[in-house]
This record gives sequence, C-alpha cells and structure tokens, in this order.
Amino acid sequence: MKPFAKGKATVVLMDNHPVTIAAVSEILAEHCKLLGIATNGKMAVDLIRAFTPEMAILDIAMAGMNGFEVARSLKQHGSETKIIFLTSVEDPDYVDAARQLGASYVLKRRMHIDLVLSMREIMAGHIFSSPLPEPG
Repeated sequence: MKPFAKGKATVVLMDNHPVTIAAVSEILAEHCKLLGIATNGKMAVDLIRAFTPEMAILDIAMAGMNGFEVARSLKQHGSETKIIFLTSVEDPDYVDAARQLGASYVLKRRMHIDLVLSMREIMAGHIFSSPLPEPG
C-alpha cells in the first residue's frame, strides 16, 4: 500500500506491550510519522495534546486510564485527533462503544491486515471495524 495522499500522516501510539509496540511501529513505518509512544493513558493524553497528531492508536485494556477514557478526555477537550482502538477484545459492545466515540476498532490479531486500512478509512471520514467472529 502507498503512503497517504498528502504524505505521511502523524500518529501517537498507546500500548504497554513491547511486542505490540514493535509490530505496530513496523507497520506504521512506511505509512506514517510516529510522533510518540505512550505506555499509559495519561502519557497518551499528554502526547496527543502536545503534538496534535492526525490519528491516535489506542489500546483499550490499559491500567489506570484505559483507551475509552483517553478518547473521552480528548473529545471533551475538543481534540480533532482521529481515534483507532487496537485491541484483543472481541466484544460487540466494545465495538459499539468505539463507534459512539467516532472511533475505528482493529483487533490485534488482524492488525497486519486491518490497521493501515482502518487508518485510510478514518482519514476519509469513515469508521472501520475488524470483523468479529460469529457468536456460538
């Protein structure tokens, strides 16, 4: 896939797993300029407010301030940074909560397939969600 039309989009990443951080950084390298990596929610809010990236990729399951709380805090303060949740939680209620926040939802197990696609979609004003397994 080619880089974004206007050049490389700016991104802040929030995750606390080194393996995930390395994998996401590798995926983003060709397409984006990674402005910072946050390992907790407060750090993510601070980085996003300081750098005003076009996108933030947030893990949901974080100690202290989770990804949803970070997204709500940003929205309350008027941030225009687009949010992509990157998570291992395969729950339709979480997908709905992400949509209510205007955010995309990418499953970690599908990040090599879905992450760049979700970034393109959210930059075009659309919400993307990785497919969830069928219940039952």
